[in-house]
Amino acid sequence: MKLGEAYVQFSKVMVLVVLTAVTLLAALGMTGMVLSAEYGQIPVLFAHYTDFAAVVFVAYSGNSVAEKWFVAERAKGSAEKEASG
Repeated sequence: MKLGEAYVQFSKVMVLVVLTAVTLLAALGMTGMVLSAEYGQIPVLFAHYTDFAAVVFVAYSGNSVAEKWFVAERAKGSAEKEASG
């Protein structure tokens, strides 16, 4: 994905989007818990949030490695094509 002149990996963009959305949902959930005086559930919500964030980070980090390899191979193929052409 091109952002201006810099290449930004799709996986990094997805991590940012997913974690931002989940953070907003967790904040709304915590707000609801505070307003309804369910303070005991806040640590449970936080634990689930951190578990989900870890899974997303690990999944997209693996995807990031695969994407780096794919982009490098594609760039190498383009360079070879230009050199022979």
